[in-house]
Amino acid sequence: IIGHVSIAYETTNSFKTIENNKKLTYTLIFIEILLSTLIAYIVGYRLTRSLSLLTISAEQIAENDQVVIPSFKSSSVEVNVLANALRIMQKRIKDRNLELKIDVIELKKAQKEIDKYVKLIDGHVLISHTDINGISTSNSKAFCEFTGYDCDELIGKEYGSLRDPATPSSVYEDLWKTIKSGKTWHGEVKNIAKDGHFFWIYTNIYPDFDDNGSIIGYYAIREDITNKKTLEQLAIIDSLTKLYNRRYFDDTFKREINQVRRDKKIFCLLSLDVDNFKLYNDNYGHQKGDDVLFSIARILKENMKRAKDAAFRIGGEEFSAIYSVEDEKSVFILAEKIRTLIEEEKIEHKFNSASPYITVSIGVTFVDFKKNINAQTDKSILYKFTDDLLYSAKDSGRNNVVCKEFV
Repeated sequence: IIGHVSIAYETTNSFKTIENNKKLTYTLIFIEILLSTLIAYIVGYRLTRSLSLLTISAEQIAENDQVVIPSFKSSSVEVNVLANALRIMQKRIKDRNLELKIDVIELKKAQKEIDKYVKLIDGHVLISHTDINGISTSNSKAFCEFTGYDCDELIGKEYGSLRDPATPSSVYEDLWKTIKSGKTWHGEVKNIAKDGHFFWIYTNIYPDFDDNGSIIGYYAIREDITNKKTLEQLAIIDSLTKLYNRRYFDDTFKREINQVRRDKKIFCLLSLDVDNFKLYNDNYGHQKGDDVLFSIARILKENMKRAKDAAFRIGGEEFSAIYSVEDEKSVFILAEKIRTLIEEEKIEHKFNSASPYITVSIGVTFVDFKKNINAQTDKSILYKFTDDLLYSAKDSGRNNVVCKEFV
């Protein structure tokens, strides 16, 4: 259109300028038409080519938003559509850049919060991680300080390396059975720190799974309950002899006898009384009497070695013990051993009618759950039966053991 207008304009001017030379005029008009057509073709071709490239690029960019670019016959309309699309994309890019900038700020802020919490957890929570075999792979700073070890010292150690040797193996057997099945284990565990002191922890152990659901390790989160256990111990421990007291005897009796019944063993209840102890106190003094009680407690404790065996000071010079054996012969053997060891301490007691030394009388009741799984388990009945056996030992001359099965 521009070319046509230009040609008409210039033609009109040419007619005005050269009216008397028609041949020259026609020649010039023809040349101008050729030149205008050539220039229009070159410019139009380049513009069309550029527009096509821009349109293809816009189509490719718009594909992500599922925008359909229509075909236009008019280049001017196509240019307007393309320009508008480019403005929209520019705005979207600007908006997206702003969103990304905000996201980055939020991510940095969140990371800062996470780092703060990680630091707090590392410094105050007793956490450790082991591989699938229970070998330590990482530990929180708090746990390392709590145990007295450097963190590098704990890496590579087995999970049970801090355990108290007195802890029954059954505790750890139950622990591993639980976590290997993919479940969480909870329990109280007594451990030993680097400097040798004991501490109690309540432990939660969680399996660590990979993306396929396979166990690749274990996390342990612990709580220090040493003070709590100390208070509990004070409540159930006799302050003089350090044996369990009467309260703990009453609390634990039913649980222990039921455990022996489940194991189908022989349950034994022992009652022990110091012979002529009042005469000893009256003549040697109460301090000496306390020393005697402490010595007897030590011997009882040394001979109640298994996890389920326990010795108690019931009151005054009276002691008790709970233990289990495999056969009836062992019932008497252990009781007689205790009686003999006490006399062999050779603690002088001139006023003892049974011996020149401190001696004890012992009564033992046993219940054979191998023969009768439904045998009597009532504490008051069994305790009364055992007490009667104790007095039988005293009546028979003291420094004696009387055993009898309760049926």
